[in-house]
Amino acid sequence: METMLAKDEVLIKQYDYAVTKSKHDSVVHSVIVTDKRIIAQEQGERSFSRNEMPIDHADYILTDFDSYKRSVGLAVFLFVLSVLLAVGGFVWSRFVEGTYWFLIPSGLAVVAAVFAVIALVIALTRKGASAELEIRSRQPVYEMLSFSANGLKPTNRLDKLKIRVDKEVAEKMLNEIGALILEYRKK
Repeated sequence: METMLAKDEVLIKQYDYAVTKSKHDSVVHSVIVTDKRIIAQEQGERSFSRNEMPIDHADYILTDFDSYKRSVGLAVFLFVLSVLLAVGGFVWSRFVEGTYWFLIPSGLAVVAAVFAVIALVIALTRKGASAELEIRSRQPVYEMLSFSANGLKPTNRLDKLKIRVDKEVAEKMLNEIGALILEYRKK
């Protein structure tokens, strides 16, 4: 459903900063700024939600943007584990003669090293972004317009929701929104 503008209302800027995909729907997250209001909208094929605030009411703006890569902590842990297992296997082979039990920690060291490399490649190639914008009003009444999107992959298999934050659009929106609001607020 398209956002209807009032008779003399002028669209200033629209930011489509994120897309949420699930098994049943694809939802576009947008921020629309007109000369009269600020609209936070989530619109999908089968649903929509809209939250808005008059532009004259905006007193306080909070923005937060984060672009990140996945943590390499697991890769470092597996690499350290593989080194410890390899050293343990070597030390064991020097003190115990005639048996090949020392090959068990040495084999596990190779497996841990392979998984460390795989975890490192995944950590360095997976990227994400998160964007948050909060606009508050103290007068005439307390209002808050808040929207955010976080491009993290789901942590469990039950949650099949995927959020993709368009890094360039989100960063541009968060950098421009305060100036747009100040420019179009009534003096």
